[in-house]
Amino acid sequence: MSDSIIYEHDCIPKDEKSRLPDFYNLVKYNNQVLYIYTESDIKPNSKYQNIMVVKNLNTHEEIKIKPNLNYNIQILSHYLKTFMYSDDILWIGILVNTGPDENFNDKYLYMVYTVNLQTGAITTVITSKDVCSIKPIGTKYFYFVGNGGIFDWSSLTKLNQPLEQVHTIPHNCVLYPIDWSSSSIAQLANCSYIKTTANSEFVELVDSNFIPIFTLDVKTWFPNYKPIEPTNTHTQKQASIYNTIVINNNILLYMEHTNVIENSVYEIKVTGVANFYCWDFTTNTQVEFSSRKLSYFIDNLIPFRDNSNNKIKYWSHEISDNTHWSKIYESK
Repeated sequence: MSDSIIYEHDCIPKDEKSRLPDFYNLVKYNNQVLYIYTESDIKPNSKYQNIMVVKNLNTHEEIKIKPNLNYNIQILSHYLKTFMYSDDILWIGILVNTGPDENFNDKYLYMVYTVNLQTGAITTVITSKDVCSIKPIGTKYFYFVGNGGIFDWSSLTKLNQPLEQVHTIPHNCVLYPIDWSSSSIAQLANCSYIKTTANSEFVELVDSNFIPIFTLDVKTWFPNYKPIEPTNTHTQKQASIYNTIVINNNILLYMEHTNVIENSVYEIKVTGVANFYCWDFTTNTQVEFSSRKLSYFIDNLIPFRDNSNNKIKYWSHEISDNTHWSKIYESK
């Protein structure tokens, strides 16, 4: 379940610039937090991570999983994918390097583990499908990024079998679940999904049967919307304005930005700028975030709710000079 993923916790330390690691895996389970990470029992060469650890940060209990293969493996930690499959079952997808073949080319395997957190039972599936690109759509469906096919949730445990699509969308589109029952407008209240298109400010409202309701320009939701005006120092190419729409935890985040301009040695010639606009479907209200000047590139955004202080925040994956990190930003 996509709403089981957690983006901020004290166990993930920030550096002196308040930055977090570029990736980590935290999942909410039964009002507790699970931290899923990798480690190695190969010493002293510990860079080869070959064990997955599921650690309960509340009880400090651990479940360790070592892929049962007949050869040495390396788990590629950056490709670890995890969320709750149900109230009690944790879903983990991994990509492992199984070493060179007869032509000395590295071989890879995708594997899926499900862990019953009540009984401790573990199941394993080896698949050719790219489990690292899986994105949940609520608790009913999922898709593979860039694939276009929508699949039934139960197929997540049957990835070694042929999959039957229940719906198809264009490859550059994403489908997000929402609950807009807070709206007094019947058509909006009947919306179950929102379909977004890459680098577009338009969204399509869709009902529970994937039938389109109508299309909206998200900018019209925000009375304080102000378009970005490129500076005179921009060339035609540098003046390009990009936009991103992401929905998570019943929150829509819209970013409009110009990228930072660097020279060949990563020195900043022109800073970028990013404006953020946010809508909470649960309360049917706008949430305000500050704009940012950019000396780095923003690679990904995910809005989320911090239930500890009733704040809406977003997680931002950022890149500069081949360095990756993530950072949390809080609403005003």
